[in-house]
Amino acid sequence: MGRTQIVWVNVYETDERYGGPEEGGWWFETGTPIWTDGCVCRCSDRAHQTGFRFDYPNQDKVIPCPVPMMIENANAIAAGESPGVTYGWDTAFINRDPEEPEHRGERAAGCRKVRIEGRKGRAYPEVWPHYE
Repeated sequence: MGRTQIVWVNVYETDERYGGPEEGGWWFETGTPIWTDGCVCRCSDRAHQTGFRFDYPNQDKVIPCPVPMMIENANAIAAGESPGVTYGWDTAFINRDPEEPEHRGERAAGCRKVRIEGRKGRAYPEVWPHYE
């Protein structure tokens, strides 16, 4: 049996922030958690596929790991498939300038990322970078 660990699946709303004009201008990524779910995992593999078997006598049950289902839910939320939650494109914004990446339908900011972490989702970076 694997070791017991707490696993968090977090969905972040990410954005690019302007850091300053140095070196021709630089940007950094920020993230704000919009959804988080945690569980206790006792899998013996990092892929969270094996689940775990009870150590009790006469127990042949293998308990499936909850992490794959949490990842599936997180991906649905990140894709905007969560009922009652509205995500999507600002079509008026996209149609303004076809030469800019965000106007061609490529989201340069406002993307959602799913991360498996050892802690509950927190806004990042904790300390904003500065040019040295």
